[in-house]
Amino acid sequence: MNNSFFNLLSLSMRAGKLRYGLETVRSAVIKNQVFLLLTTKDLSYKTIKEVSYLADRFSLPHLKLDADMDQIDFAIGKRSGVLAVTEEGFSKKLAEICNEMEEI
Repeated sequence: MNNSFFNLLSLSMRAGKLRYGLETVRSAVIKNQVFLLLTTKDLSYKTIKEVSYLADRFSLPHLKLDADMDQIDFAIGKRSGVLAVTEEGFSKKLAEICNEMEEI
């Protein structure tokens, strides 16, 4: 993950457009407030499976990050492995940055 991704993630947190933690994310998904789901590489298989189910059921993009919970903690000030972006602009830009990094 590069600095531009973490900077944008931090900005989305400060703007109040980021939810974190499985229960909070699940609630936001059910309320149709989510545009993008993110999970870290150090999550348990069970949690990743549950987030993938939510993504499939509600037709949401789900990005599995090459970052761990400590890196997320550094970026947003909260240690979490499950994140939901609740603003379309932030979600598109974060996904775009991830896709650019995969192409390199």
